Amino acid sequence: MIIAIVAVIAIVGVYFSGIFNNSEISNSNDWEIKELAGLKFKLPEKYSKGILLSGNIIDSVKTGNSYESNNGGFIINVYLSDENSTERDNEYNSYMGANSTIEILNISGQDIIVVCNDTSPQPFSVAFFEVNGDKVVLKWDGTSVDADIKAIVASFYELN
Repeated sequence: MIIAIVAVIAIVGVYFSGIFNNSEISNSNDWEIKELAGLKFKLPEKYSKGILLSGNIIDSVKTGNSYESNNGGFIINVYLSDENSTERDNEYNSYMGANSTIEILNISGQDIIVVCNDTSPQPFSVAFFEVNGDKVVLKWDGTSVDADIKAIVASFYELN
């Protein structure tokens, strides 16, 4: 009897820790659709207000293709297949070499590399993935991949 009670408590604890909820994705049907460098994606209201920079030149420097939410801590960068993605590759390599937690998630049948860094003063996570040959980097505050982040990534595959 005691073993059964301990087993039930363990299962409930695992459930609430998120292991069984790992595949949940938010319903994004009513989210706003944005487009950056020809790639469409959906954003929930909390991230939908922001600045899109695509191919702009500021002080003789190309800004690249990025979206930054006014809500802070949420950024999307797109590196087109025909562009030099050295900056993206350097960012990727720096996170892979840092004291970070690396996880590979399967979202919409695609492997998404997620790096979580909780050693910085402001913990953050970064997802690296490709859509139609273009490289996408998604960065957000916090060290969890919640259902909204998964739905944002899934929307890239749904809409492109």
